[in-house]
Amino acid sequence: MLHRVEVRLGELQRIEMKCEGGKHHVSFNQKLVDVLLSVDIVRLAWGGFVDKIILVSGDRDFLPAVNTAKEAGVIVKLIYANPPYAYVHTNLLLACDERQILDEDLIKKSSIS
Repeated sequence: MLHRVEVRLGELQRIEMKCEGGKHHVSFNQKLVDVLLSVDIVRLAWGGFVDKIILVSGDRDFLPAVNTAKEAGVIVKLIYANPPYAYVHTNLLLACDERQILDEDLIKKSSIS
């Protein structure tokens, strides 16, 4: 177990598509993880358990949680992958107090022990 690290497991939604020639393609989408993490962000912020939250995402679904945490006086730092490697929503970038691109240098500096 890693100190100060929590894992939130959502659900997988199975998506089946019929392709040309009768072939099937199956993929999966994650569901509920952003909601579970948003609830944690709000609970920790308003409970006074944290003074800073580091969010690794680009998903604008986190906007309400980020804004609510900031209302509680919590600093929100966004770590995101730079396009074209991943998409980050502009409103999420603007809403966060601090921003940092997830790059090789950050990964080297941030080893978890």
